Amino acid sequence: MDRLEERLTEFRNGLTTHDMEILDGVRRVMPAIAQAFGSNCLVSLHSIETPDMPCIAVENGNINDLRVGDPASGFVRDSMLEEGYREGKNTIGVYYTRTVHDHAIKCIISVIRNERNHPIGCMCIGIDVAVPLYEFMQSLMPPVDYDLANSLSDPFSRISSVDDMLHHAISQAVTVVSERKDLSATDRNRLIVQMLHENGIFSVRGAVGTVASELGVTRYTIYNYLKDISFT
Repeated sequence: MDRLEERLTEFRNGLTTHDMEILDGVRRVMPAIAQAFGSNCLVSLHSIETPDMPCIAVENGNINDLRVGDPASGFVRDSMLEEGYREGKNTIGVYYTRTVHDHAIKCIISVIRNERNHPIGCMCIGIDVAVPLYEFMQSLMPPVDYDLANSLSDPFSRISSVDDMLHHAISQAVTVVSERKDLSATDRNRLIVQMLHENGIFSVRGAVGTVASELGVTRYTIYNYLKDISFT
């Protein structure tokens, strides 16, 4: 064991409660990262508290059969020692590797440091680039019902843009709600907005304006409907 490894071993034994709080703060943002990049994005958090740098949190671990408690790969450990500790890098990569399922994965390591600028762990982000393009794009789209999800999974789908997706989702919702003959125009629009909200349409930029235009109401009306839904 050289002097650098000895210093790192000494530091491992000195992780503080605050260090663990920093790691826990990173853990809390991991679901957001995984959700933003979709189901083909593996996000794992590793602590240097022990030499094997075990995984202490993971999102989409099925991509590489990774579970909490599993040791970091030799590459991650060596990179943390050489580039994170010796060279002081905060970002390591981009690099490519293969999963246990023989999928190519694009990876990056983000070194996590405490207020003394000492590395206390790392977050690894990997994108499975072996999946078909249409499947990858589907994972980035909001979940939508009314057969839209099936059309998105079809590589020959005529839905070629976000605007097409919005118009298609609105059209499908209008078709479903129009079967309710007992509803007033206001209640019909309110139900359409609720259905679109439940399927994530309003997470798409510009969706409020598009829905308002399609329904013939103002953006303010759509915001009021959404406000009412959030309180029910």
